This record gives sequence, structure tokens and C-alpha cells, in this order.
Amino acid sequence: MKLNKKFLLFIRNAFVIGFVLLLIFIIMEVIKPKIVVTYLDLNWLAGIILVLGIITVLLHPENQSEPCKLRFLDYSAIILLSLLIGLGVYFLTSWIGLMNIAVGIVSAVIGYLFIIFNL
Repeated sequence: MKLNKKFLLFIRNAFVIGFVLLLIFIIMEVIKPKIVVTYLDLNWLAGIILVLGIITVLLHPENQSEPCKLRFLDYSAIILLSLLIGLGVYFLTSWIGLMNIAVGIVSAVIGYLFIIFNL
């Protein structure tokens, strides 16, 4: 059982670190194009982070504790972060045409649900 907790903690930490690195690389690409893409394929990194995120969500143990009450400021920060996720995905998927609008909206909703369910 202890090994399972360590594995879950490792997967969760790898997901968080990978997600932060991906955001940093994306910001670097927006500021100066082809600075990261020349050395690293961000599609592979995004795919690995997606798999780690799915594993983290599926293996996350249910908390039996009382849910915390969220204030207006908490909800506004969560919505702002979700919109930033959606806008980031929207601009990153601009090469697929009008479908990037749907992908941006879906990613914003997924980001919102991921944040709410992990509180």
C-alpha cells in the first residue's frame, strides 16, 4: 500500500512539474518563436502530460473530509485561470482553423473541472 502512495505521489508531482515546464516553454515560444521547438517537440511533452494527468485524476483517492467553502475571490481566480488555459490552447491550436475555438472552450471547461475537483 505504501508503494502505491509513493507511485501516486510521483505521478502527481511529475504531472505538475511537466505542466509548469510546458507552460514556461509555451511562453518562451510566444515571446521568441522557434527557441524551444528546435530542440524539443512540445507535442510529445503535451502527450506525456496528458497521460500523467489522466492517471492522476483516475487514481486520485477520494477525500472523506468536509469540502471547503469557496468565496467569490476563489471562484473568480478559478474562472480566470480556466480562461487563461482556454486562451492558451486557442492560440496554440490556431493552425487547425475554426476548430480551435471549440478546442479552446473544451480545454477551459476541463481546466475548470480539474481545478474544482482537486480542491
